Amino acid sequence: MHIPAIPPLFLHLLTTFPCLLLSHLLHLPSFSLYSLCTYIYPDSAPSSTPRALLRPANSKPSKRNPPSTTPFDTTAAQLYRLRLDHSALSSRHRFPSFHLSLLLSFSLSLPSLLLHYFNSSSLAFFPFLFVSISVTFLVVTLLRLSLEKSASRRSEKFFSLFAFVASPIISLILIQFLSINPPPGIASAFTGLISALVFIPAARFARGFWLGTDQLRFDLPVLSCSSIGLVLLYSTALVSLVSPALFLKSFLPPFFVATAEALQVPVLAVAAMLQILSLRAMVQMYVNEAVTCWYQQLHVTRISDLDYARAKMFLHNHHLCTVATQLFAPPALVLLLLGLSQLRGNLFEGVEFFQSFADLSDIVKEMALFMAWWVMFAWSVVTMAILACYRYGLLLIS
Repeated sequence: MHIPAIPPLFLHLLTTFPCLLLSHLLHLPSFSLYSLCTYIYPDSAPSSTPRALLRPANSKPSKRNPPSTTPFDTTAAQLYRLRLDHSALSSRHRFPSFHLSLLLSFSLSLPSLLLHYFNSSSLAFFPFLFVSISVTFLVVTLLRLSLEKSASRRSEKFFSLFAFVASPIISLILIQFLSINPPPGIASAFTGLISALVFIPAARFARGFWLGTDQLRFDLPVLSCSSIGLVLLYSTALVSLVSPALFLKSFLPPFFVATAEALQVPVLAVAAMLQILSLRAMVQMYVNEAVTCWYQQLHVTRISDLDYARAKMFLHNHHLCTVATQLFAPPALVLLLLGLSQLRGNLFEGVEFFQSFADLSDIVKEMALFMAWWVMFAWSVVTMAILACYRYGLLLIS
């Protein structure tokens, strides 16, 4: 008995949409941030009596509870610590953007890419279509978040605009040193937009790295990062710096060029995966940035401005999902674009309506690889530049 072949479109839909639906029903995007700590003031504490964590300076401890050996104890607490779950995350600003970003990137695109990789008869057009939908959504989401007034600082918006102007010129200069050959005109048109969108996430990672590695030397348990988190932070910064350099053949030793070409895509993918794995640590450091501000107002400055610390605490809790989306989108873009560049065969083969675009398949793949490299390159340059400014005192955590 002859079994009819499953149409390619139906096969890809049968693979991707069950994963999409199951991930949505199980709240898997929320699980990526599950049990992270957030902090609130006692006047907004819920009735469930959360754990008291920090007390103000010069406050007298209770006679019943002697002071602990740590810099803070649990008496006269001014901050309370809560654990995040799906109900708490869903109430945050821009949670749908964060939820859909993870769903589309992993539950829609990844199964289709894996099906194409393991099924030799699978057409490249349908994974190309699903990846394009995910990439478009991530870019539009980053653009919308970048234009939101309260989601980033004015200085970050200014430098994003500067990156938008300067990046096309820099890309035209660097293309001659790359092992990929995208059309210069098309490449320069996209690099400005990508650089402007990547600047704010890279700046957030730099601040989180500075706090997570305790460069301020506060030595506070509540602000410290775990050993696994420290390894992830240092590995992410190092691999993300090395991976774009493998594409600059003119600056590499001659004996290393062949090896570098073989390692370009795998190392770039590893750098993006490390950024995604460090997402939890980065979001926690973003929340801890407000705690650091509160601590500085109490213990470092001569005149305490607790209203400023209170406002910062509220805004960091309010924009938690916004920041999580901004930190997740760049590495997700890198992985999706790398997957698009590695698709086998003609991207438009087997689809009659797109047969006239068959000659553009190789150009699209080259552009996808170039844009994946450019996202990581811009992210690394911004991150290292801001970390250098922190190191030499040109920027401060405030």
